[in-house]
Amino acid sequence: MRRGWWLSGAIVMLCTSALLARQGVVRTDDGRVIEGDVSEDPTSGLVTINIGSAQVQVDRSDVLAIEYGDDVAKQFAQRLAQLPASDIRSRLELGRWALDKDQYDLARKAANEVLKIDPGNDDAMTLLDTIEAQETLTQHKTDAIPPQVPAEPPANAAPAPVPTRTGIFLSDDQINRIRQFELRPDDAVRVSFDPGVREDYLKLSGDNPEDFAALDAVGQAERIIARGDMNLSAGVKILSDPLSIDDFHRRIQVRIIVGCAASGCHSEGTSTSAGDFYLYREASQTPAMMTNFYILQQYRLKLDTKPSVWGAGPVEWRMIDRIHPARSLLVQYGLPPAMAEVPHPPVAGWRPMFAGQQDPQYTLMLDWIGQTLRPMDPDYGFQFSLPAATEPATDP
Repeated sequence: MRRGWWLSGAIVMLCTSALLARQGVVRTDDGRVIEGDVSEDPTSGLVTINIGSAQVQVDRSDVLAIEYGDDVAKQFAQRLAQLPASDIRSRLELGRWALDKDQYDLARKAANEVLKIDPGNDDAMTLLDTIEAQETLTQHKTDAIPPQVPAEPPANAAPAPVPTRTGIFLSDDQINRIRQFELRPDDAVRVSFDPGVREDYLKLSGDNPEDFAALDAVGQAERIIARGDMNLSAGVKILSDPLSIDDFHRRIQVRIIVGCAASGCHSEGTSTSAGDFYLYREASQTPAMMTNFYILQQYRLKLDTKPSVWGAGPVEWRMIDRIHPARSLLVQYGLPPAMAEVPHPPVAGWRPMFAGQQDPQYTLMLDWIGQTLRPMDPDYGFQFSLPAATEPATDP
C-alpha cells in the first residue's frame, strides 16, 4: 500500500514538473537569447530550457529576463482587439512590440493585418523583412548553444572538434576595450579584476582605500579605467555588455542588417561596387556583433554636398555622429531620398529603413545614437582593419 502511494506521488510530481514548463524566451547577461520550453527551479536556482531533444541549463543569477509566450500572446490579442479596423499605424507599432519580445508569429500577424488594409504597404513589408532577419539571427544564436554533455567523457572518446568561425573579428582584449569605453555609471554589468589590480591602483592613485572599497564593482572599474593607465585597465574585465551595446545587440543591429547588409549590398563577401563599407550579416555571436559595432562607430566618408548648415564642398560625415545624431549617415541613408540631407546613392532594389522622421524606428535610432551612446568621440585606443571585400555578392 505504501509502495503504491509512493509511486502515485512520484507520478504527480513528474506531471507537475512537466506542467511548470512554459514556452518562453530567456535572455542571459552574456547576450544569449534562448527560446524553448522554460522551467524554473527555485531550489537549485537553475533555469532549464528544453529545445527539442536538447536541454540547456542556466543559473538564475545569469538571467536578465524571462518572457513567457502565453503572457505576450494575451496582451497582443487584447491590444489588437481594441484597434479600429483601419488603424495601420497602431498595428505596425503592435507588430514591432511583438518583435521586440521575439514573438515572430505575432509580429507577422500584425504586419499581415496591415497588408489586408493596405496591400503593398512599405512599412509592413519592411517589418516582415526585419522579422525574418531577426528570427534568423536568433536561430543561429540558439544553434550555437552546445547541448548538455556528461561531466566525464567516455573512455577512448575522440577529442571534440575545435569550433571554427568565418571572418576576421575583434579580439577579446579589443572587445573589452570597447566595453570599458562605453561603460556608464548606471550600467548593470558583470566585472572581474585580475589579482592585484585594485591594490596597484590604490598605490598609484593615492585614493582613500575605504572610499574606494565602498564603491560597487562598476564604480571601482570606472576609477581604474579613468586613470588612463593601460597596464591597470587591462586587468579590468567587463564580462557583459553596457546598455548601449546591449541595445545595439537586441534592437538596433537587426534593423541595420535588414536595411544595409541583408540584400548583399554592404555585407561580407560583396563586391567593391558598394564601396568600402560592409557588415557581417551572421552577427548573433559576440565577436561578429562587436566587430559590426566597431565598424559603425569608426566609419567616415567625405562627400561633396550642397551648401547646408553642415557646410559645403567636401565634408566628412560619420556613419554614427554622437554629437549630431541626425547628421549620421546611418540616419540620412535610412530616410527616403526626398527627405534626406544626404540621400542614399541610387541602387536597384534599395528601400529606405524609415518611412520618414515620424517613423518610430527613426526615433529609436536617433535616441540610441544621441542618448544611449556616450556623447563623445569613440577612441578605443586601437586600430582594426577589415580585409577588402572583393568576392561577388551572395543572397542572405
